[in-house]
Amino acid sequence: MKIKKLNLILFFTLLIPINFATYAFEKTEIPCTEIEELLQRMDVQKSKADLAPPVFNDDAYQQRLEDVSSEIELTFNNHVKKAIRFYTEKERNRSAIIVGRSTMYFPIFEDVFEAMEVPDDLKYLAIVESTLRPNVRSKAGAYGLWQFMPTTGEQFKLEQNYFVDERADIYQSTVAAARYLKSMNKRFDNWLLTIAAYNCGPNRVKRAMKEAGSNDFWDVYEYLPKETRGYVPSFIAVAYTLNYYDLHKIYPKYPRYSSRRLTSKLIHEQMDLRDVAAMANLPLEKLMVFNASLKRNIIPATEKGYRLVLPKINMDYFLGKKSIPMPVVAPEVVHQVPTSSPILASASGVNDETIVLYEFKKGDNLWEIARQYEGVSVKDILDLNNIGDYRKLRPGVRILIKTKA
Repeated sequence: MKIKKLNLILFFTLLIPINFATYAFEKTEIPCTEIEELLQRMDVQKSKADLAPPVFNDDAYQQRLEDVSSEIELTFNNHVKKAIRFYTEKERNRSAIIVGRSTMYFPIFEDVFEAMEVPDDLKYLAIVESTLRPNVRSKAGAYGLWQFMPTTGEQFKLEQNYFVDERADIYQSTVAAARYLKSMNKRFDNWLLTIAAYNCGPNRVKRAMKEAGSNDFWDVYEYLPKETRGYVPSFIAVAYTLNYYDLHKIYPKYPRYSSRRLTSKLIHEQMDLRDVAAMANLPLEKLMVFNASLKRNIIPATEKGYRLVLPKINMDYFLGKKSIPMPVVAPEVVHQVPTSSPILASASGVNDETIVLYEFKKGDNLWEIARQYEGVSVKDILDLNNIGDYRKLRPGVRILIKTKA
């Protein structure tokens, strides 16, 4: 009897894994969806990150840094190499997010730095400070994109009160950062030492220079605080990564709300942000992303005025220069696809949806294209077409847009 029971147990023990293996095998045989079939048939821009990031030799890293046009000496050494590998290998997913955020903030930084006559590459410092998050706050109390302490913010006339904290203001904080960096560089006449001073303070750098008996950053390096010794190599590594992320197969992850066409207007009267959002045809959540310095859902009335930041198209709506468009299902833009295309206008949808073929043209903007289709966001278009970097889209590339039927 015991032998029969033992045989029965062995039988089921052997049988069950086979059944599970068969089930798992069957579950992996998923047929292509209609969307996947369309993607296979059409010339759609795609980019997929490799599982193993590429690795380069020291000569390649050094040559690339030398090729970056910069007023700042982007030295290559083992400290910098370690930092580069941190951003391009260990933290490549975070780097993808940072590259995506840069499309929102860098155009503003570049405009301010050009006007203030400081090196353009100082924009990378904001990544080291805040990873381009305007609302990030350190344990010590530093706040904003450029991580100003309250006293330093006051020194550079950044308003901090019940309604606003301009340390998180995209424009005002960047102007203050440019002024601060420019003033410190007059003392050091060396941008790497200036960047170090931004981290640990000018007096601490002066003391390290005295101990080293040199005004060369890499001679002074060993005499600096541990955090600062990692800070400057990180700055150089970020400059490298933002210039060569594509060679490392890092594909940007763009913010849900982003636009390269930001503009601003001074508002002197008090306004409720919900009213502003309605007038600008913009979700309140998105409005707050562009105006992170506002601590309440209100623009206070001040003589100085508040600089309201909006994407250009939404600013035109807000100012009444353009009428807010009515939502449409089948805009005329679809008919601009050449008749020689394999699919003329759309493919019958799945789950009451329609797949529209759109040919990307010169001057096109994915955000404005998405606005023309009901219930479609830029993220939807990027995900559907497996687009990693929208900046590499070229005229003639066809993309799919899934709309409501």
